[in-house]
Amino acid sequence: MPRDIAASKDIVGLVKEIENIGFDYVVACDHVVLQDQTVHEEALKYSLKDKYTDPLTLLAAIATATSKVELFTGVLILPQRQTVLVARQAADVDIFSEGRLKLGVGVGWVEDEFQAMGIGKDFSRRGKKIEEQITLLRLLWTKNSVTNSNQNERVEAMGLNPKPVQQPIPIWMGGTDIRVIKRTVKIADGWIPRGKAEMFNNELYPALQEQLEIQKRDPATLPIMGKINVRWESGENDWKREGEDWMTSTSITHLSIGSIGGDNKKADDHLEILLKAIIFFKK
Repeated sequence: MPRDIAASKDIVGLVKEIENIGFDYVVACDHVVLQDQTVHEEALKYSLKDKYTDPLTLLAAIATATSKVELFTGVLILPQRQTVLVARQAADVDIFSEGRLKLGVGVGWVEDEFQAMGIGKDFSRRGKKIEEQITLLRLLWTKNSVTNSNQNERVEAMGLNPKPVQQPIPIWMGGTDIRVIKRTVKIADGWIPRGKAEMFNNELYPALQEQLEIQKRDPATLPIMGKINVRWESGENDWKREGEDWMTSTSITHLSIGSIGGDNKKADDHLEILLKAIIFFKK
């Protein structure tokens, strides 16, 4: 989702346009707070110069203005959030969209963000925590009354009403660490790896195949999303080549096309880029 217009109503109009020209889904990213790089010694990839809207809030707005595009969080940093609250918010987006939400989740990597949200103690065990959270999410989405406890949360004979359309909402896992790959095969409904197609084809997918064999899971049950960003590539031939590298992989079921970066500041700028990309990939 274009960050420079994500905090304005223009984003909803843009998504309506891309739905009309044939895109199948939209992806909303997540950071709650951003680093002031004039103060922090170690600069992160994202700073206060960037704009981030809460992904579930954004997708709720988009859900009511569209009818076909699937809605992905890509990815929501689940261990930063209360599981029950995420269950409620995600269920609402699924209801508003009539069952189009795919909840992409990840463990996160910015410890300062965990600290700012008052849960810095959870950073070192966020992998274990996300597994507990996914179990609880699925219970809350599918059961009338839930009793469940873990190291972080306790739910005793409580539930959601109304529940989501999908029973349960599909949960996709984001990340590339081997621990993430193992966790993805074990409990996720889909995978959102990071990085270039070459890295995926040469390193990540072989690791995934190994885990699929070890855990005896059918590869057909695990859709995978590749990603390119037209503006981040150094030239037109580069993003086309990167996209073709993704498309040649028979394991990829989804390809996310981004328009972040450069001088595009208006919705029409992003639409022009995305239109060019869809014409190329659907030719």
